[in-house]
Formats: sequence, C-alpha cells, structure tokens
Amino acid sequence: MSPHSTRPVSGSEVIVRFVFSPLHVAKNGDLKPSLFSQVATNGCSVQRDDVATDDELIAFVRSFLLAKENRAWIGVVSSSCDSIRAISAPAGKKRAVCVYDTAESHNQAHAEMFQTRHVSQASEADALEVRRSLFAAFGNGAIGDRQMYKQGAIWNGLSAELQARKPK
Repeated sequence: MSPHSTRPVSGSEVIVRFVFSPLHVAKNGDLKPSLFSQVATNGCSVQRDDVATDDELIAFVRSFLLAKENRAWIGVVSSSCDSIRAISAPAGKKRAVCVYDTAESHNQAHAEMFQTRHVSQASEADALEVRRSLFAAFGNGAIGDRQMYKQGAIWNGLSAELQARKPK
C-alpha cells in the first residue's frame, strides 16, 4: 500500500488508536462514540503496535498535541487486527472493516481502518452498528493508561508542557 511499508498488516498484529481530548472523550471522561466515525468516510488512523518505534510514536503524539493548544493525550485503545477484520456487515456475513498499511516516511507504523462496500452507505443504522462493533473490539471504551503504554516510553518522551495538558 505504501512505499514506506515494512510489510502488509497481519491478523495477529495489535492495532492501537490514540485517544485525545477533546476530540475523542466526553466531559465525563468516557470515549465518544465518534472515536471510529472516520472509518465510514476517509479512513480511521491507527498505529501498528508491533511496527511502531518509540521515536515515531513520540513524534506522532507531539505533532498532534502541538496542532491545537486545547488537546491532551488521554491514552490508547487497542485490538487485534483479526478482531477488527472479523466484524461483519450488518446485512450479511461479509467483512465490514479492512485494515491497510498506510506507512508514512516519518511513521512506518501508520495504518488506516476503512469501512467496506458491504456496509450500506444508505443506512445510518448500519454505520452505527459497525462503529458499535469496533468499539467492542477495542475494549468497550477501556482506555489504556498513557503513562503505562510502551512501558512509559512515549509519555516520558513528551515535554513537561505537553504532559501537563489536562482534558477539556
């Protein structure tokens, strides 16, 4: 898929979605259902946990946070690629979500999740069902602690100013 790819995304890989406030988290701290809404439109950006280097992820988080002053990194949600690919379209038994390698020169671990053509574009209910299934595959809203992810390497690689940002 990408000239920067190390290899196609395998089913056994762990796929990670980074969670940022205020984009992905409600005021009460719960994940917003919209965490996976981009899967139906232009793709939902994820990271390949086994491919990602600490430096790439630190740069990714830093860049995302520096884009807007109100952003804070909350943590991560994760799923096996097999679990994502096992999600079926509501109207049948065909695959609803694909995971593709979309490695970038500065982030070889970058991937995207896309809704397949087997999910009805005319039915908002079908899109909601796919998002609900993705939510379940990614731990039903259980956010992994940012300070523990990758044994703290990503958190510790951020400046004190970025670490001090609180959810809005």
